[in-house]
Amino acid sequence: MIPVKSDVFVSVVLPVRNMGRQAAGALTTVAECMKTHFSFFEIIVVDEASSDATVAEMATVLERYEGIRIIELSRRCGVDIAISAGFEGAVGECVAVLDLVSDPVERLPELVMQCLSSGAILYGTTKRRNSNPFRALFSALFHWYCGRVLGIDIQRNAGIFRVYNRAATNAYINTADRTRDARLVTASLGFELRPFDSHERGGSKVSLRQRRSFLEDVNSFFEILVFTSRHPLRWASFLGLVAAGANLVYVCYVIGVIALKEQIAEGWVTLSLQNAFMFLLLSLALALLCECVGKILAESQKHPLYTVLRERNSSVLVDASRRRNIVSESA
Repeated sequence: MIPVKSDVFVSVVLPVRNMGRQAAGALTTVAECMKTHFSFFEIIVVDEASSDATVAEMATVLERYEGIRIIELSRRCGVDIAISAGFEGAVGECVAVLDLVSDPVERLPELVMQCLSSGAILYGTTKRRNSNPFRALFSALFHWYCGRVLGIDIQRNAGIFRVYNRAATNAYINTADRTRDARLVTASLGFELRPFDSHERGGSKVSLRQRRSFLEDVNSFFEILVFTSRHPLRWASFLGLVAAGANLVYVCYVIGVIALKEQIAEGWVTLSLQNAFMFLLLSLALALLCECVGKILAESQKHPLYTVLRERNSSVLVDASRRRNIVSESA
């Protein structure tokens, strides 16, 4: 049974980009739900440098509801980094991430109670299928690699909608590489993962993750492929060993020819094929090594994942009797 007013402090992180006129209505829906079911809450909107009137539309909601904060990022960094930016500012006992376009916010009170009682991370799944065959192929490769190679089981239909307890949130924030796919980071935390059906609302509306371009999906796939583990380096080592073994066999072949034949043909065709094959293997190994070295270089430069351009807060004050973790007098 869900209490009408829960005393749990809940933080809601909403990554947004170019929502236009529907932004104010969607944010109002979330604010009404939180105000109805929770005595203490905060709503953190992270805008990914929208080029339309998204922020201006949402700013009108700040005048009517309390506990809303809008963080404007200076550039587009991706939905996963936007989620990370929201997590760093969240202070709730329970932190939820959802997509304003497609995720049903009305299920949030029930999910918060389940998360706190079980200690697990809850993630929403949808039945929407990808109509693009190329994206479907890359999605299959992504999940196969994570499950078989990395040993991390990521549900194929997992969306953005997730609910974390405080311990899981802290573990997420302390993750060294938060540039990766948020689903992968969540699955690697070690907490129990429990799926729930997240029936999309809005009919034909498309979620943030599905609005990403095919090239962005491909780029994310190869970043995970190269930067998540040492497996690519092991493949580079394997290719190097294969090339070395092939060269050794070829040396033995040349020695045998010299020992058994009196007249030796030039053999320029064989030599050309051998050189081409060796350089192919070496080039593949060099490409993997260069990607890994590039990642090390990028990390050594200490560039910030994101930069906050502006921050706006609700103009509606919270009643002093309802504030938590605030004292009026010192001991």
